Amino acid sequence: MRKIIYQLVFMAIVFQTQAQSITKSLDQYMAQVKGGSYDPIPSKILNTKDVASLLTELNQYQQDTIPKIRAKAYAIAKSVGQQSNQASIRSQAVSVLTQGLQDKDSGIIDAVMEGLSGFLLEDFAARDKERIGQYIDTAAIHLDMALKLAGWLQLTQFRIPIDQIIQSDASFTDKWAARLALCRMGDQASTGYLLLKLSRAPIDDDFVYDFVPGLVYTRNPEIFAYLETIIQSDQANCMSADPDSSQKILCGYRVMEYIAPVIVDFPLPVDEFGELMVADYEQALQEVRVWLDQHETYEIQKEGF
Repeated sequence: MRKIIYQLVFMAIVFQTQAQSITKSLDQYMAQVKGGSYDPIPSKILNTKDVASLLTELNQYQQDTIPKIRAKAYAIAKSVGQQSNQASIRSQAVSVLTQGLQDKDSGIIDAVMEGLSGFLLEDFAARDKERIGQYIDTAAIHLDMALKLAGWLQLTQFRIPIDQIIQSDASFTDKWAARLALCRMGDQASTGYLLLKLSRAPIDDDFVYDFVPGLVYTRNPEIFAYLETIIQSDQANCMSADPDSSQKILCGYRVMEYIAPVIVDFPLPVDEFGELMVADYEQALQEVRVWLDQHETYEIQKEGF
C-alpha cells in the first residue's frame, strides 16, 4: 500500500513539473513574439507531452490585446490538436479554436476556420457546433467558410439562417457557399439549383479553379456525376501548366486531380497530401475514364472537409 502511495506521489510531482515546464516555455516564447521575434513555434512546445496543460495555458493569450499574440495561441492549438491521436486533446483544441470566432481580427478568424477544417467530425462537441452555427450572419467575416463548415458538420438546425443568406443581398460568393453547404447536407432543392447553373456554365480554367473545389466539397453523387462529364469530355478548354506552351489541354486532368483524394478505391494512387502520384497523365486519364464507366456508383468519403 505504501509503495502505491509513493508511486502516486511521484507521478503527481512529475505531472506538476511538466506543467510548470510547458508554462515557462510558452511564456518565454510569447514574450519573444511580443518583443518582435518572428521565430517559429519551438518544437519543445509543439511536442510537449502535457498538451492538455498547454491548451489550458493558451487561454490567457487568446485574450491578449496584441493580435499576433492571439494568432500564435490559435496556431499552437491547431498544430498540437491536429497532430494528437487522443480524442480528448483534439476536442479541447477544437474548443479553443471555435472560441476564436469571437475575435475581432479578420486574419485570426480566417486562420481559425482553416484550422477547424483540418479536424475530424467527431472532434466537434455540441458547444463547438453551436458557436459555428451562431456565427452565420450576413455581417460575418469570411462567411463563405463558416457556411461550408456548417455544411460539413451537418448543422441542419441552422438551416433557417443559411436560407436567409441566400435570400439576402449577400455577395455571390456567400450565396454560392450557402448553396454548397445545403447541398452537402443533402438538400435536394439546392442540389438542383447548382446543377441548373452548372449546365449553363462554360468549362475553362476559371471554372475549374474557382468552382470545382467547391463542387467536390459537396460530396454529392449528383454533383460528382456532373464532374464525370468533364473528365469524359474531349474538349480542350484549359491552359497547359507549362508556361511556355499555348496549347489547350483537357480540363478533365485537373478535375481528376480534385476528385482523386475523396473517392474510395480510386484507380490512381495519391500521396499523404492527396496529390496524384502518376507520371503519364494521358494514360492516367484514360484509366480513370474506364474505371468510371465500370462503376456507375462508388463511395465518396464524407469524413473530410
